[in-house]
Amino acid sequence: MKWVSYCIKNIFTEGELDENSVVRLYRTTAADGKSYNVQFFSLPLVLAVGYRVRSSRGTQFRQWATQTSQEYLIKGFVMDDKAKLEFERFADQRRRLKEAKGAKANIAALRTLLKKDQ
Repeated sequence: MKWVSYCIKNIFTEGELDENSVVRLYRTTAADGKSYNVQFFSLPLVLAVGYRVRSSRGTQFRQWATQTSQEYLIKGFVMDDKAKLEFERFADQRRRLKEAKGAKANIAALRTLLKKDQ
C-alpha cells in the first residue's frame, strides 16, 4: 500500500494528472457509526498507478488493461466473459426450475386423475 501511495504522490508531483480532476472526497459512515472522509480515484489515476507498480499484481493489471483496451479498439465493445457465463448459469438454473415446477404440476394433475379413477 505504501508503494501505491508513493506512486500517486509522484503522479501528481510530476504533473502527469491533476489531483483535483481525478480524486474526489466522499463522506461515509462506518460500522462504528463515525463519519470518515474517503478518497475515490477516477479511472485515469487507477490506470496510471497500474502502469507504475512493479509486482505480479501490477503485471496482471497491465495485461488485463492492455487486452481490454485492444478488444475495445478492435471490436468497439468489451464482453465480460465471466459475467456472461454467470448470467448463462443463472438462466439455465431458472429454466431447470421452471421445468421442475412444470413436472411437479404434471405429477399433481396425474395424481388427481388417478384418484378420480379409483
